[in-house]
Amino acid sequence: MRIFIGIKFPDCLEAILKIQEELRGLDPKANYTKKDNIHLTLAFLGELNDWQVARAKQILKGIEHPEFSAKIVRASKLRDMAVLEVAPEPLLLSLQSKVEECLRSAGFALDRRRFYPHITLSRKTKAQVSESFSIKSTVQEIVLFSSERNEKGLIYRPLYIKKLEAKNNRRGKENEGF
Repeated sequence: MRIFIGIKFPDCLEAILKIQEELRGLDPKANYTKKDNIHLTLAFLGELNDWQVARAKQILKGIEHPEFSAKIVRASKLRDMAVLEVAPEPLLLSLQSKVEECLRSAGFALDRRRFYPHITLSRKTKAQVSESFSIKSTVQEIVLFSSERNEKGLIYRPLYIKKLEAKNNRRGKENEGF
């Protein structure tokens, strides 16, 4: 199965969807990201077997990192995609670097492209997109996702959720429900 690690934005999802809806008015034929699939990718692991997925989960369990505030700063176009750019704040960059470093040291082959923090709103976008924002979100967890295609399109299913360390107690907790 196709696996990636990402961040969801539940506390500002409605604001993201409002921006996406405005874009839909400009470019109704683009392929829009479903509400439940909106995320920021920290690392794409590709096709993994069950053992590798279990290993990735173990790696995430061991990552210690504080929760932090992320800020969506701009809507723009990246190739044929409309995206929301997320400010490359130090704690976001350190989390992404830590995730990538832990996965690489465990033998996972990851893309070598430079990390560009963004949320994809749509693909096959023809409209020109350029607008500044200041939307803040508290990042409290990272998610191990599977990407599955069915008759309804792409479904991103959470396989494991790693809670980041709360600001008040600095202790991470895992959600063992997945």
